[in-house]
Amino acid sequence: MFQYFKVQSTLVKNIHIEQLRKTSLRLFSYSKVSFGLNNEKSKEFLEDHKQIAVTKHIPVTKKTLLNKIINERNMQHFKKENMQNGKTEILEFAKHLEYSCLKDSLIGLSELQQLYVSLNPDKESVSEFHVGKKQHLDNEFVLLQKVASLLQMAKFQELTHDQIPYTLGKHPVSEGVLIHIDLNQYDVLRIWILGEEEQSLIHGWRDTMKYFFMNMFKKQPKAISIYNRVVIAVRLKKQNKLLFKSFKDLPQSSIEYVLPEASITMSINDKKLITTFASACGLSILIKLCTIFIDYNAKWTFIVGSVSGLLTLHTWNSYVKKRNQYLNNTSKILYYKTLATNKNILQLITDSAVNEILKSTLLCYIFIQNMKDSKPVSETELGITVQDLELSIESWFFKEFHIQLDFDAQDGLRKLEQLGLLKVTRKGLKTHLDVLTLNQSINTLSKISATTDVNLVDIRSNNLLEIKKLPLDINLYKEKLLQEQTETFSRGWN
Repeated sequence: MFQYFKVQSTLVKNIHIEQLRKTSLRLFSYSKVSFGLNNEKSKEFLEDHKQIAVTKHIPVTKKTLLNKIINERNMQHFKKENMQNGKTEILEFAKHLEYSCLKDSLIGLSELQQLYVSLNPDKESVSEFHVGKKQHLDNEFVLLQKVASLLQMAKFQELTHDQIPYTLGKHPVSEGVLIHIDLNQYDVLRIWILGEEEQSLIHGWRDTMKYFFMNMFKKQPKAISIYNRVVIAVRLKKQNKLLFKSFKDLPQSSIEYVLPEASITMSINDKKLITTFASACGLSILIKLCTIFIDYNAKWTFIVGSVSGLLTLHTWNSYVKKRNQYLNNTSKILYYKTLATNKNILQLITDSAVNEILKSTLLCYIFIQNMKDSKPVSETELGITVQDLELSIESWFFKEFHIQLDFDAQDGLRKLEQLGLLKVTRKGLKTHLDVLTLNQSINTLSKISATTDVNLVDIRSNNLLEIKKLPLDINLYKEKLLQEQTETFSRGWN
């Protein structure tokens, strides 16, 4: 996996163009490439399709996906021969494919852990090698590049430098206080998100009554948008360690909850109230003092001063409660929604990338095989186009899981080509795809597994560095990154 860690500028551009083309054709193509949907079902499909959120990652487990595939009655290669044999072959193929993905990921995971040794704030042992400042920054640069590549494979999206100030600028939160994140305090601040959905705020009759009562004075939201997964990389200017954090179900407006050095201030309305009441109280006391000197008894000043003082105290106590509520919610998020931190997060994102690539590769292979068997011989000789492949998978996903998937076949096709299972034919501006048969693919993967020079048991026990003691040449890697900016993914999949 890690042999195609690349700088993503060219790839992002190619993918963006491809997504625009897919979007313009999706509504016209779904009914044609799905598994036999008639016109009426196609209309229903398109109507429902508009109201479901789009997701780029595959939000089902590999076991569920595999069960759906082997039980799919419309798969043509199951009709050609004994059904049970077809299922057995697919299970065998999936097992070898998972082994190949796992092998590459574990090698890459050890490289990540090696890079993170000098950056880990939780490190308990003392390293026998001294790492200078330049080497320290080089390790950080390469580590972040590899982590970003992994997260992109796992279909995470990174917030841009333009989006981060907008997200973290000084703004009110639901508790009624102002939160401000000073971005000048950070040397490194990178945020990746995965999946968005609406979460209802009304869960019972009490919430319903509260909503209608509060809505009379100010419009209240019925639901909030949340990110299913959030990964954050942070290093403050006064620190030399890189922090990684991962969270689940984090509200979009609450990313500041999980960042250090957030300042809590009073809202503008509370400031106005305190200023008004404190001024009235002070003015009443001043008038009372003046009336004493001129021997004039003004009882109203005592009443106004007392009421203003009580209102000032009440407003201040209200702010303290809001501040405590914010801190309490922050504590709950850190306790209940934290998935992993620092070194452990490297394993988490590696597993996420492996699962996503495995599912993508499996879908690409099975659907190319199935579409090839279902087409006429004249069309089969050319192979399947990437556009037809992606749209077919998307429509099948909607039919089986009621999920609107924006499928990108890039990683899956790249993995198939890397394993020698994919045949690519170009005719004009289109790329046609074909794959080896199931038996040929299983034999090919078996040979790859048999000739591997890395023992997975040793890798799992963190003994890879004893097997492969190759030091990382940071400068060489940086030069390779710069070179690949103009070369990598230039051809793409048309």
